[in-house]
Amino acid sequence: MFEFAWPWVFAMLPLPILVWWLLPPYRARQASVQVPFFERLASATGQTPQRGAVVLRRRATQMIVAVLIWLLIVAALARPQWVGDPVTREVSARDLVLAIDISGSMDQRDFKATDGTTLTREPFNGAGGSLMVLPSGEILVGGFAVYASTGTYNASWAPTISSAPSSVTRGQSYQIAGTQFNGLNQGAAFGDELDTHTNYPLVRITNTATGHVFYARTHDHSSMGVATGSATITTNFDVTSATETGASTLVVVANGIPSAPVNVTVN
Repeated sequence: MFEFAWPWVFAMLPLPILVWWLLPPYRARQASVQVPFFERLASATGQTPQRGAVVLRRRATQMIVAVLIWLLIVAALARPQWVGDPVTREVSARDLVLAIDISGSMDQRDFKATDGTTLTREPFNGAGGSLMVLPSGEILVGGFAVYASTGTYNASWAPTISSAPSSVTRGQSYQIAGTQFNGLNQGAAFGDELDTHTNYPLVRITNTATGHVFYARTHDHSSMGVATGSATITTNFDVTSATETGASTLVVVANGIPSAPVNVTVN
């Protein structure tokens, strides 16, 4: 929709007319020839001397062009702009709530694990404690406690792999490509001293036979931007010498959310 940001500027349109009416016309004196017999000369010609002026008439074309120029100047000052339809932006995030009990009830031993074991609750002061998303999707709290959510992530948040090697060799580097390799946000931060950003891809290799997990060092990411949508992101990963050989699966993890696994053979 076309509109003007400052429509009140159009109140200036009649300004030239007001100037025309209210300000006196411009007058200029010009030099002339003075003769001592001016009166006899006027009498001989039958003319009566009087004050005179020359008014230059404007052509209709000049008036039309001047009006158009003034209209365009006022319209430009009113800041014309094209406003499109409203765009709804959906931001996905995880909600994390820490409940701190200062009533003294933490002394009670009434929590039980799934196997029936009684658990001892310990007091924890969350103020100033850093939060970091682990590759498993759990949250490391204060560097010593782990929070595991009972829910799960939205599948649309996960990275996707579009290109990956079908076999890798320990000690070698490879490139992998896909989308949303840096997640939807930077991760977590507290003030200016506890930044635990996780907006970068991790490559996790799981041996099919043993179930053992190995992480490959990633480097040289093509982008560190978050919420990159369908844009293709690439990164390089180094297969460690400790990685077990054989049939395995490979996933890319961003902000604790893994991609769908792809098959890979480790040599």
